[in-house]
Amino acid sequence: MTLTCAQVETVLVSRCKKRMAFVEFAITTNGNNADLNDPICNALQVIGITPANIASVADSDLETVTDAAKLCDLAEVRLLENILGNSDKVTLQAASGTEHFSNFNDALEKIIARKQKELQSKYGIGLGSLSPGKVSLSFQSKK
Repeated sequence: MTLTCAQVETVLVSRCKKRMAFVEFAITTNGNNADLNDPICNALQVIGITPANIASVADSDLETVTDAAKLCDLAEVRLLENILGNSDKVTLQAASGTEHFSNFNDALEKIIARKQKELQSKYGIGLGSLSPGKVSLSFQSKK
């Protein structure tokens, strides 16, 4: 079965719906959610797939995805980063008191850090890669 944009959007919305609503991101899963395009596009690029159009990921771009869980995990972290970047509400004062939205940002930063560690442990993402090299021991000595 081929993965579709609507399926990935459904997973992302189910994981991040309340946070998306907080920053007024669209909570649709029709396969054309502009707020979810960047996270999906970024996840595809991390796993080595370049979409035909980075501004509008299509179902055809997802045809070669072999690990849907990895794609969704990567997209979720990017979505959380986008939510954090769009959360500029710091303090709201009303008759009922003061609400500090910086608590939302602080909690979100911790969630992102935790999820990035999970990506490292599950998939090795964020770790350096090993490559062969050589060590030269030739030197000149002074006489």
